[in-house]
Amino acid sequence: MTDPKYKAMWRAIRTDGCTGAPDFHAAWRSCCNRHDRHYSTHRDQHGEPLTRAEADAALLKCLRARARSPIGKWIIAPLYYAAVRTLAARRWIDTEHLNTTAP
Repeated sequence: MTDPKYKAMWRAIRTDGCTGAPDFHAAWRSCCNRHDRHYSTHRDQHGEPLTRAEADAALLKCLRARARSPIGKWIIAPLYYAAVRTLAARRWIDTEHLNTTAP
């Protein structure tokens, strides 16, 4: 069970959807917002530690589950995944210090 204080902190983290890429629809925006929170805390929504690879895999899984077409599921979602794996490493490193302060 998630600590209510952690839940409140999780919701308070600023997110911006799919940074630098189209959100396409609200369902994908929610996937990207969760991914932003993973990167900000290095933890999942329950407060459990998370690796960058796990955070990125969760993004891909979420995008595929919410895709509205086969093109979204099998082409666009993997492109988003490839982009975060390739371009977002610096963002993960920049927030590493938060991993020690989260509950």
